[in-house]
Amino acid sequence: MVDQDPQPLVPDEEATPFSIPSETDRRRKERKPLSVRARMALQGKPPLEIRTFDINAGGVGVITEVNLPVHTLCNVFFKLPQPDGTFFNVAAAGTVTHCTFSRTRMGFTVGLMFKEVPETMLYAINTYMKN
Repeated sequence: MVDQDPQPLVPDEEATPFSIPSETDRRRKERKPLSVRARMALQGKPPLEIRTFDINAGGVGVITEVNLPVHTLCNVFFKLPQPDGTFFNVAAAGTVTHCTFSRTRMGFTVGLMFKEVPETMLYAINTYMKN
């Protein structure tokens, strides 16, 4: 598990509302399956233990026990495996783009769009996706 303590995000008071991507916009970028344990921090709440199910350079899909409203700000923390056997520690701010209950996954499937993707994280994600 990631050694960092998640710090909830404080909303940017000057931020403009996010538009909800359409189903085709959300799936425009290739995704790769990723099943690892993770943590999610929400403002004013204790961290949630979650699980990822896919990733791409723009975001990550996770499974939670909690139904999260669209536009919810959060931080997500997980270890992204790399081809050389090491792990890249992902600590990213994100926004919920969609949340639906999945009976087969026994929880809510949540799409998180990364707010910013530093070059090192982008490199680690692209490396993971190519292998």
